[in-house]
Amino acid sequence: MKKRAIIFPGQCSAQPGMGHDFYVESPGARQVFDKAETALNIPLRKLCFEGPAERLACPSVGQAASFTLSWAILEAIRDLIPGFEFAASAGISAGEITAFSAAGACSFHAGLKIAQGRGSFMQDCAYAQPGQVAVVRVANYQQGKELAISIGLHVSSYLSPTKMGLAGSIARIATLQRIAEERGIEIQLGNPKLGACHSPMMLPAQEHMHHLLAGMELQMPSIPVISGMSARPALRLQEVREALISQLCNTLRWEESIRYLVSCGVEQFVEIGSGHVLQTLCREICPNVPCISIGTWAELQEHLAAGTLAPMESLVR
Repeated sequence: MKKRAIIFPGQCSAQPGMGHDFYVESPGARQVFDKAETALNIPLRKLCFEGPAERLACPSVGQAASFTLSWAILEAIRDLIPGFEFAASAGISAGEITAFSAAGACSFHAGLKIAQGRGSFMQDCAYAQPGQVAVVRVANYQQGKELAISIGLHVSSYLSPTKMGLAGSIARIATLQRIAEERGIEIQLGNPKLGACHSPMMLPAQEHMHHLLAGMELQMPSIPVISGMSARPALRLQEVREALISQLCNTLRWEESIRYLVSCGVEQFVEIGSGHVLQTLCREICPNVPCISIGTWAELQEHLAAGTLAPMESLVR
């Protein structure tokens, strides 16, 4: 029997227009968006469906919006495939909140509150101490680490065999950009409103997350959820809290997380969210394991027609 893992992107996948088709076509998705807008008391539907992009780029909005979209898509799938199951879950950066919530570690409303709070804390932190993340394509991680050390940057993420994130001050990221251009290294600059996420520069945001989660009722997820910080499942309730808090200041081990899931027998990944970011990374990490991405209603219909979302019980070798 095949094992399926669902994976959730973070805020970087947020873009105007996302979710409108699900809102129109799916009662379950419509209910998710309506609940989220009521809880957040902001025009979330308009921001997701129409933008502007500048508002979605704000972590206080974008992280809650991405969380809501992924939940809406998941509910749309469940509407069409009763009993839709997955054996494990993982999320990158803010997507880890969605992964734990979807696995039952907290309610939808609690997860939404965590996502919005995390975004607000990061936004305040980035304003007080401006920083940025840049993703570089390197021959190997050693090359990237040496580059980071030479400039005084922190490795924020190991994304795929040739991609890693480096975080630091705006000035040091500018130095990285200049060196990358001189050496012909492919570089992609991140959203400066997110700051130097997954680095020690996010310590104030991490402390705020600690206080927020101290008042939250969490429970153990019903399936394994991979912590991006340890690249292993959270096995105790304290590990669930620690995963959601400490990743803000620590390196994300996304490639290792995906390889761990494959070693546990996962034979299909389903990315739930816009942008195809994780599908692209999975194809670099494990090209022989299929990863499908569902970010639009048309993509969902395509995979339903192809049978790739069949209940796990029918996915027999």
